[in-house]
Amino acid sequence: MNKNEISDLKEAIFENQKEVIGNLLSILKIYEIEEELFQRMLQHLSDYSQKTFRLAKALESQEIIDYVLTNKLK
Repeated sequence: MNKNEISDLKEAIFENQKEVIGNLLSILKIYEIEEELFQRMLQHLSDYSQKTFRLAKALESQEIIDYVLTNKLK
């Protein structure tokens, strides 16, 4: 993967996070917030996204381990 692809993926993640925040604010019927609050929300979303990614990878690994152990025992 080259630097442009990495940059494009990071930008896509950032845009997706902004969209999530926008959708949540829309649901709450909040149409304008201060930039500082938006940046804090974006940081929290990024932190939680990283944590969720690690948990998903751990779950995926555990499922593979369970599958291998189950099939070896058969």
